[in-house]
Amino acid sequence: MKDYSSHEIELTLNIINATIVNCEKVKPKLKAGSSQLSLTTNRIHALETVKLLIEEKTTYIDEEQLNLSIIQITSILNKSQTGLSNAKAGSGVATRFNKLVVAMNVCLDYLNEAVKRANQNQK
Repeated sequence: MKDYSSHEIELTLNIINATIVNCEKVKPKLKAGSSQLSLTTNRIHALETVKLLIEEKTTYIDEEQLNLSIIQITSILNKSQTGLSNAKAGSGVATRFNKLVVAMNVCLDYLNEAVKRANQNQK
């Protein structure tokens, strides 16, 4: 895993926190039992999981939860990359998507490293 500077970590945590807040704001507007509500809930859980890893507030997260988190973070990354490719260069939207892409790549590094450690501990 790449060594990240404290500035990169701080920016990533800011993006994670902002994304969690935005998802929490949207949740009450979504219909109970809808796929959108499930997706939003799963994304929040994935972001909270990776936040714990980055902040080193846990030493163990279930491998299944790590893999589910990878799926959700990858989805956010893919949607952000698509948004970035459709955004006008230099616009606020492009800047926002670029920050999300960078942050989700950091998140994936942390999640993949945690999976690798979990696999080594099982051996």
